[in-house]
Amino acid sequence: MMQGPRGIESWLSRHDPKLYLTKSIVNKYLHLNQRPPLPFANVEHTRFGIACAAVGAIQSCLDACVKYARERHQFKKPIGSFQLIQEKIAEMVVDLESSRWLAYRLAYLKDKNVSVTKETSIAKYHNMEALARCAKAGVEIHGSYGLSDEFPVERLYRDCMAPIIYGGTANVHKLVLGRLELGIDAVSR
Repeated sequence: MMQGPRGIESWLSRHDPKLYLTKSIVNKYLHLNQRPPLPFANVEHTRFGIACAAVGAIQSCLDACVKYARERHQFKKPIGSFQLIQEKIAEMVVDLESSRWLAYRLAYLKDKNVSVTKETSIAKYHNMEALARCAKAGVEIHGSYGLSDEFPVERLYRDCMAPIIYGGTANVHKLVLGRLELGIDAVSR
């Protein structure tokens, strides 16, 4: 797709002149928090889906960890009775609920058909970081079993890395949020 120095601008202008994007048009939508043109709307929708999917993955991780912490015994008692395990479970619960509410709010705003560029970045950034923390904690709770494909936390930990990147890395979302709040672009064009 990125044929030539102008990337998506160049590709769009060759395929449909009506969709031609100039830097000024792109900057207008990205700076003013208005509804983006179609190509950017698709990216925003993808980020929305990733943010919502992260909630389900965090729930799955929490469920697996609670089950394991109740069933696994060490020193004649379930490992769930140890303070560090309870701390990790509590942090997962907080990450789950905060991620769930961000996703609910984002869905509500999308239903109201308002611009959600800022909210999408917040939800995608927060929820994927929360998933990465929960998946890492899940592997730690499971100990060496956490690295085995016999338990679901291994897959969750492995699979949570790709969406962190392809929906925009945390650094990209920090730049988007900083630009929207400050009105200053950190990336010179």
